[in-house]
Amino acid sequence: ISYSLNKGLQIANGKYVARMDSDDISKPDRLYQQYMFLCTHPEVDVLGTDINLVNINGNIIKHYRYNENDNEIKTDLFFGKTPLAHPTIMFRKEIVKRVELKYDSKMDYAEDYDLYCRYSNNLTYANLVEPLLDYRQHRESVSFSHQEMQRICARNSLRNHLFRLGLNFNEQEFQAHCSFYLTLPT
Repeated sequence: ISYSLNKGLQIANGKYVARMDSDDISKPDRLYQQYMFLCTHPEVDVLGTDINLVNINGNIIKHYRYNENDNEIKTDLFFGKTPLAHPTIMFRKEIVKRVELKYDSKMDYAEDYDLYCRYSNNLTYANLVEPLLDYRQHRESVSFSHQEMQRICARNSLRNHLFRLGLNFNEQEFQAHCSFYLTLPT
């Protein structure tokens, strides 16, 4: 998936880039709301939204609420929690060149978390607290069918992120750190 995402970043030529998965459903005004937010908040580089988790029939199972501001989002990254719903992100195209934004193919299955971690020192994040996307959950979805690989990649991304932040730790300390959130296995 990283190859395709990077190819999309190369050929995108608008002022903004929005992401979405093929089996999800965007609310009719999602792009407009994100566009207006980015126009009025020039300090924000990457913007996500809350999501509704829906089943195969489109029935809402759960509302996922994400933290709104950059500090909270970066705290979530620190503890191994994915703080932006990848299919909802919209960002300024100029950051692709400014920070040489690129997905890492070695981190497929957790490419979103890895991307947010690697660029956390260079970008400002935010989320809209309205669910502007219905995220379809089913057994054929990548996140469901590749859960173990996703966890391994996410743990590696977290480990790299903590090292980039200047933290030195042994394996036991890393396991203790991971226990703060259940999103990464210990």
